[in-house]
Amino acid sequence: MENAWKELQPKNIYQGRKQSPLKEENRNALLYLYQPLIGGEALSVYLTLLTEISLETGQGPEGLHADLLSSLGCGIPQFYEARKKLEGIGLLDVYYKEDPSLGACFLYELLEPMSAKQFFMDSVLSFLLLEKVGERRFDQLVKRFEPKKLSTKGYQKKTKKFLEVYQFNEASFAADKQQIEKLEEIFTEQVATKRLPEKSTIDWAFLTNWLQKKHIDKPDEPTIKQLEMYQQLYGLDDLALGEKIVEAYDFTEQKVSLKELQKIFLANPVSQSLGIKVPVENSDSTEITNTKAESVPNQGQLSAASVQLIKEAQSVPPMKYLESIKKEKNGYVSKSETWLMQELVSRSGLPSSVINVLLNYVLVIKNQASLGTNYVNTIANEWAQQKVMTAEDAIAHIKKKSQEGTEKKQTRNYSNTRRNVRREKLPDWVNQPKDEKKISQEKQAEIDRRFKEYLAKKEGDN
Repeated sequence: MENAWKELQPKNIYQGRKQSPLKEENRNALLYLYQPLIGGEALSVYLTLLTEISLETGQGPEGLHADLLSSLGCGIPQFYEARKKLEGIGLLDVYYKEDPSLGACFLYELLEPMSAKQFFMDSVLSFLLLEKVGERRFDQLVKRFEPKKLSTKGYQKKTKKFLEVYQFNEASFAADKQQIEKLEEIFTEQVATKRLPEKSTIDWAFLTNWLQKKHIDKPDEPTIKQLEMYQQLYGLDDLALGEKIVEAYDFTEQKVSLKELQKIFLANPVSQSLGIKVPVENSDSTEITNTKAESVPNQGQLSAASVQLIKEAQSVPPMKYLESIKKEKNGYVSKSETWLMQELVSRSGLPSSVINVLLNYVLVIKNQASLGTNYVNTIANEWAQQKVMTAEDAIAHIKKKSQEGTEKKQTRNYSNTRRNVRREKLPDWVNQPKDEKKISQEKQAEIDRRFKEYLAKKEGDN
């Protein structure tokens, strides 16, 4: 477990921020859907920071963590764990800087929770919630948030259209159009700052035509999003993906069952061994030895092993890469690791090549037996925030972190050496002083008399 006190101190400055007010519908999702996953302490951190943020400026006042901890009624370790839970689930972005006069300063940017619809459409979050609360409570939550089908049988729709009720001067509208467009830019979500998922390579024109011959319509948008995630994760071609669609298609409901699709991929891994060779022992480098190194960016500045790792990372789908490493180490991919991989592909925004380098780092360089959810999400969050978007960037980032860790270790060793130098062996007489000679009663009486005279004189002076 990380040492929270090394990461955070009560004297550190913090400031809360949020781009827009929390939507009421998303507040309900936060309370009913997120809370079982993140826990009460993490929810309390989110809501406490939210109450400090001004609706006008989108930011709260700067304050000490000590005051925040006092409001929350918790200590540094509890706060740090709660903060990590918020980061991992996508409710908080943390920014850090070292100020020359103030020391460590943190920005806590609160992110908007998913709506209930988005939450339940996310297979990973839905699965985690089901595992956490059980089937009975999960069904209750689904019924609470599912769209209600209200019957209008026997009624005829008489709703007025917009232009039948509201009219405006087109000349005036044209004159103010530039100002209106600026408002649209302000209130439009900043798509450019978001990490977009890797571009799909699915030929939907071909696949749609192929599915229609089997009396299956093109899937809806949520299903397409899920299928594109599987395609990126497993590297399926169009026909292989089409077979999975047919397998999961519910002809009664006339749509692809996402639950059935999930079961298919969990029960029947589609990847094969790629013969990736990994060292069994732990290593402090990014080296892997197997295939010939091919041309990659800045190849002349990289070692042959790094070039080879980049080539493998760019050419192998993440799930196949994971399974090959596990097989080489005589292990297997657990269901929790499969869920984690799906989350990385669908939510992190990291390209497949970067995810592969991350897998290599955790399982090969760090020689971990399996992928720890918190550990992997922490790394993925850091890489995403640092905009690590290529395998080359990922390797450079790992080397930089490793070098910083080595320098810190050397500094600690030097400091310990200096402390050891000061700790000279003391002579025996320090621990075993010689017996002092007892003075005579007459001498002791003389000392007592002089001491009393000294005290009397001091009282007289006062």
